[in-house]
Amino acid sequence: MDSVVKELRDSPFDGVMGDNDIESDYYGLNLPIRNVDSMATVRAGLDHLIEYAGAELNKAGKILVPNIAEARLRWGKWEAHSAYGGGFEEVWLGWGAQEFLDSTYAMLQSRHIGRGAQGQVRLAYDEGLQRADRTAPKVTILRTPSGGPKAPVTGTDENLLYGLAGFWIFGGGRFTGIAVTEHDSYNGTPFSPEMSYDLGTPPRR
Repeated sequence: MDSVVKELRDSPFDGVMGDNDIESDYYGLNLPIRNVDSMATVRAGLDHLIEYAGAELNKAGKILVPNIAEARLRWGKWEAHSAYGGGFEEVWLGWGAQEFLDSTYAMLQSRHIGRGAQGQVRLAYDEGLQRADRTAPKVTILRTPSGGPKAPVTGTDENLLYGLAGFWIFGGGRFTGIAVTEHDSYNGTPFSPEMSYDLGTPPRR
């Protein structure tokens, strides 16, 4: 991590996106393995990594935006892990084209991310020979799985419309961006007419 911070310190990049901040055994690790008895050990290690890396990057004026997978399974995880610049949720309201979170988990997910998206991140930077700091809004990115039926008028993937509605309703202006893609196909930036709708300024909460 120290070498990453050193490399980024004078770079034009805003920070680091970290993949994959898992909660359960997503990769089939077949635990226990050497020095790792259970997923509790993995989670503790990720907690430490995010805390250390985020703090060091912020000291260098950079942000950390981890892919906070399955944050709905542990209350407070999104809030804690997004504290250093924001977070990315790759399964916003659903796992696949026809695999959606039920209403309970969807509400949990939206509340977790909504809490984490609040506030700002404090970044240090050099101002001449002096060290100063500034605050910046967090980056909150959501990804909804594609593959739903097409809307009759615009032809937009209805899964995107579902994710976009949640983005507006639960985000209330706090979320940064949303996309709809196939599984692990994150190199495109699909667009739909609905994404350009001007809904006005959200009411203050």
